[in-house]
Amino acid sequence: MFEVSYLGKTFNVNSFTGTVIDTNKQLETKVSGSGGGGAVYQGSGAIAPVSISSSTTVHDNFFLIDPNGKEISVKLSNWDLSLRTGHTVQVIWVVPQKASSGPYVTVHNQNLGDVNWNDTALKTVVGSALGKHILIGLAISTVVSYLASSFGLFLLGFIATVIYFFYRRSVFAKDLKQQIQNHCL
Repeated sequence: MFEVSYLGKTFNVNSFTGTVIDTNKQLETKVSGSGGGGAVYQGSGAIAPVSISSSTTVHDNFFLIDPNGKEISVKLSNWDLSLRTGHTVQVIWVVPQKASSGPYVTVHNQNLGDVNWNDTALKTVVGSALGKHILIGLAISTVVSYLASSFGLFLLGFIATVIYFFYRRSVFAKDLKQQIQNHCL
């Protein structure tokens, strides 16, 4: 559909719009527990408290067909979309340079006017453009701190590199989101 570049890395933004012909939603709950172990001897000892936790994952699966008869299957986790058979839905995904696939970042239900974003996927995909720059920053920090014999200098360089990564990743993700809104929605 269109290309965007960050720090010399190209991303292809793809889109498919079609009518929902089938949909399925499943909930997956995982329960885990720990603790409860310990020992008591002659009235003394300790038993670890029991801890129980659970998490639920929402799986949205649906099929879209476009006016030309092309059909795709869309499988998403933790989006929790509102859609039904007959709705017109647009899905948008981003493929990094030299990759064969990429994550869905937007689902637009045109009947309901709902635009759902996966900001985590946006940040992850654009963060890949920063990989080489982060490694260079860490290498420079390591060399400078070694030459100065200062762990504090290394720590400062490491923290600065991490802050730079999260800041730039956020900026790139916001820019990509804006470009998708301008070109596709």
